[in-house]
Order: sequence, then C-alpha cells, then structure tokens
Amino acid sequence: MKRVARWMASWRGLSFREGAGRLYRLAGDFFSIVAIAVVVATSFLLLLLDGYGEKHWLLATLLYLPGVVWVLPALILLPCCLVFCFRYALMLFAFIVGYAWLFMGYQFSNEAIESDEGTVTLLSNNVGNNGKTTIDQFADLHEPDLMAFQEALPPRFYREKYPEWEVRSHGEFAFVSRFPIIEAGVVDEVRWGTVGVAARYVVELPSGGKLVVYNVHLPTRRFIMEGMRGKGLASAIFGGNQGYGSQMRKQNRDFFSGQIDLVERLIARVQSESFPTVLCGDFNVPPHGIIYRRLSAAFGDAFEEKGRGYGHTFPGKTRNPLSFFRPWLRIDYAFAGNGVQFLSAEVEADRPSQHRALVVSYNVVE
Repeated sequence: MKRVARWMASWRGLSFREGAGRLYRLAGDFFSIVAIAVVVATSFLLLLLDGYGEKHWLLATLLYLPGVVWVLPALILLPCCLVFCFRYALMLFAFIVGYAWLFMGYQFSNEAIESDEGTVTLLSNNVGNNGKTTIDQFADLHEPDLMAFQEALPPRFYREKYPEWEVRSHGEFAFVSRFPIIEAGVVDEVRWGTVGVAARYVVELPSGGKLVVYNVHLPTRRFIMEGMRGKGLASAIFGGNQGYGSQMRKQNRDFFSGQIDLVERLIARVQSESFPTVLCGDFNVPPHGIIYRRLSAAFGDAFEEKGRGYGHTFPGKTRNPLSFFRPWLRIDYAFAGNGVQFLSAEVEADRPSQHRALVVSYNVVE
C-alpha cells in the first residue's frame, strides 16, 4: 500500500502535459512487453505445431484452423504499438511477414520450367461434394495426360466422357489416361481397417518408359471435428460431460496414431518401386506436423517446388470470415520420388467445390 501511495503522490503537481507524457511512456512500456510476449508465445506454439503435430491430439486439431488465427493477436496489437512503441511495431510487422511467408508457406516465384519433350501433365481432384460443378474448364486449360479422381463417380461416367482414353476404376478411385495402363489395382498393403486408401497404376509412356501413379485418399478426421464443435472442445480439454471429454481425446489420439502408421506404410510401399513414381490426391493432411514432414522428406512436393501463392485447396466454399471466405488448407498434393522432375504446379483458382483441383507437369527421367 505504501508503494501505491508513493506512486500516486508522484503524480501530484504534474502539469497536464507532463502527466500525458508519463501516461504515454507507461503505455509504451506496457505494449512493448505485450508485443514481446505475443511474438515469443506464438513462435513457441508454431514450433510445437510443426515439430510435434499429430503426436498430441490437441495440437493435431489446431493444425486445421485457418492460418490467420495464429497471427491475429499480433495484428490486433500492431496499431497500438504504432502509436506507443514504434520499434516494437516494426518487430510485429516483421513477425507477421515472416509468418505469412515461412509458416503459411507462401511461394513467391517458383517459375515453371519449359520443356517440349517427355512432359507429362497430371490433374488430381477429389470430386466429392463438388456442388454440381466440374473441372472441365480447368482441364481444358491444361490438357492433362493423366487424371486421378478420389470419391469418383461411377466408371461408366468417365468411359462415356473420355471415350478415347483408358479408364480404370477401383472403389472410390478413378484413373483416366491418354497412355496405355498396364497395371491397376488397390494397394492392399495400405488400408484403413478394410478400406483401401490408395490405388496404384502403371502407365507406359510414349518413350517406352514406365511411370507409377498412386491415387491417394487418406482418412479424414471430419467426424471428430463435428463432435468437438460447441462444448465438445472444452469437454475434450477439461474432461467432464459424463465421460464425453475423455472419449473425444481417445478418438483423436487413436485417429492420429493410426494415420501416422498408415503414412509410414504408404511411404515404405512407394519407396519399394523400381520405376519413377508420383503420388497425388487428397491426403487430408495440412503442410505442417509430423505426417507432412515425413512425406516431404521422402518425396518432393510439387507445389512447394513449382507453385505460386498458398495453394490452398480446401474448403473450396466457405463462410469462414477468418479465411476471408476463401480456402485455408492445403491438403491436396502431388509428390514424386526419384526419376521425376517437376516443371510446374498450379491449383484451381476459383470453384465452389469442396476441393480445388491440382495440376502438375513433370519430366520422367529414364
């Protein structure tokens, strides 16, 4: 109490200008401390998300939030720092720019490589919940040689639409090729329970070489997210609600543990191939966390190497203001192993479908 009394007494006798100046300095000290705390805490959380990711059910859940969520405190604080502590405003601005570039993965100028010989163009799209839209305009623009679909329509649809192409359909997977398909089937070694999550195709290129294409659709955690809406997330974090919280935590842990194991088996299967290999499809994995790091360490990511912008593919139609009513996740990918050189990668610009299509061009090194 004596300290407070002395502090109050120090303000007596000050002129208005002197009092305002002292308040300004106090506000500057306060906002500078808060700015440092925001940058340090957010950076630590982002490192946890990227490095630990799916190893913890809550971190894994946070990976799927719109990216602007993690920079929102810095954005809110920035105007105050501009007024009261300009140097720390510069720090926040640098943090925001670095976040948008490094963590959110903005690609500035990955220029496409021109190649007239041996170029193969592949289009991939999850066509489920497409809002009665089609990829026709995007496909006509890029004229793909191969098309891989997940949650595909019945095979008759593709045979009638592409009568001069070869069509193979297995469960939810469909594959359409201008080149002869010499092998096709679901990958038995990589299943989610009894459900196949990848189909494998071997095509014969005009040069006579072989190319293996894996059409992938990893399991989604959407059913878990639905259960964590409203009070579900609080119940999962703090427990209670007659055991519902512990049930949600267990479902999340089991799902992500299973997904990590599934991806490890997929990687091992693909790396056993003797021909050049491409993986494409709906991986249901954001570009952060353990699973993506394992995939990108084993294979090249086409968009990361040759794309521009953020490459967000999901959800194609959203009312979420935190994503500015745009897609906010990159979960549809094209990866490649040895023997494949990516030339370009592009995500469909605008279509109110659940997933935007991805098209990549590459050379097969024989």
